Amino acid sequence: MEEFLQCPLKFAASKYYKITKFEETEAIKWGNRVHKTAENYLLNAKDGGSRPVEVECLPLVKRYCDFFLASGADLHVEKEMCFTEDLKPCGWRDWSTVFFRGKADLMAIKNRKLTVVDIKTGKTKSDLFQIEVMVALASLYYGDQFDEADGKLIFVKEPDPRKALVGLTKPILKDDIPKIWEKVFGIINRMRASWESATWRAEKNGLCRQYCANVYCVHNGFYKG
Repeated sequence: MEEFLQCPLKFAASKYYKITKFEETEAIKWGNRVHKTAENYLLNAKDGGSRPVEVECLPLVKRYCDFFLASGADLHVEKEMCFTEDLKPCGWRDWSTVFFRGKADLMAIKNRKLTVVDIKTGKTKSDLFQIEVMVALASLYYGDQFDEADGKLIFVKEPDPRKALVGLTKPILKDDIPKIWEKVFGIINRMRASWESATWRAEKNGLCRQYCANVYCVHNGFYKG
């Protein structure tokens, strides 16, 4: 959804026309290492395991992981959540029925409050729709365990914790979740309409020239007509 919202034509180039391929950049590799370190550190603390933890990455995430470990909350690490088109939970690889999949870096439930955490290794920005989506997904799995939800984006490159945490302005209540599903399916319907009509709008943005591999787009900088 994020790629489609950023630029429908960029999404189509990789998913519909398949003229571009995903490339694992150094930034993506680094982000994956940081995420894996946080995941393994949390899981090791929970079950006494000895999963590998990278010394180079650990200082970026340790303080935040330790906070949640000490909170006494019920922690769910890298929880895979997915559902069928009629909002029924299903298996991650139930290819014949799975319609939507999402994975939360960390979810903490305590005193009937859910906190969704997403670790970011890039520049600080306020883009909280993914938190809303994770809360809606979590309601299908843990809806009987929480009455309200909060969310945090943690930008680990920011040394000041006060600036590193970007959160929701107000808690999400159970009555708010249907509105989130309405937004999600609104995007899905737009994606479906574009797919069925093979109509893809090119959305100009700051990533066009440097980060988009679709050289056939007028905004890319390589297109000659």
